[in-house]
Amino acid sequence: MQKKIPLPFASRADVDAYLNGEDIECLLCGRRFLILSGKHLKSIHGVTSNEYRKMFCIPAGRGLAGSIYRKQRSDIARNLHNTGRINANPKVASDAARASGRGQRVAWDISEQAERAAKIDRPQIPPGSKRADGRDALRAREYQRKYRSR
Repeated sequence: MQKKIPLPFASRADVDAYLNGEDIECLLCGRRFLILSGKHLKSIHGVTSNEYRKMFCIPAGRGLAGSIYRKQRSDIARNLHNTGRINANPKVASDAARASGRGQRVAWDISEQAERAAKIDRPQIPPGSKRADGRDALRAREYQRKYRSR
């Protein structure tokens, strides 16, 4: 009997409930793992980790691992940092993250961000006005919206 594939996650709460257990269940076969590795996904199901994330609308920044595994790795990294064996340079880390080639953001994540942004009370420059740098305010706003939607 083949396992029924669930619908993609529709909210952050759904994804958190899925990823915050001690281990993680493969949604394609039902087996449970401390970490849902690319090896299992590729050899058994023929999909990559990024394809799996896209199938179930799991954000690219979330690891496919249970809470036990994440805590173990966090403790190891913290020990290495505290003993001086690794030096966490935020600039290097952020540059590496940008170049990592992770997937696109999921639709529900973008809509949640838009809802949060809409609740922020901030004055906007009236249309036709110029920004402090001399650019047209309306064009700058349109550019930012287009940039953020990517």
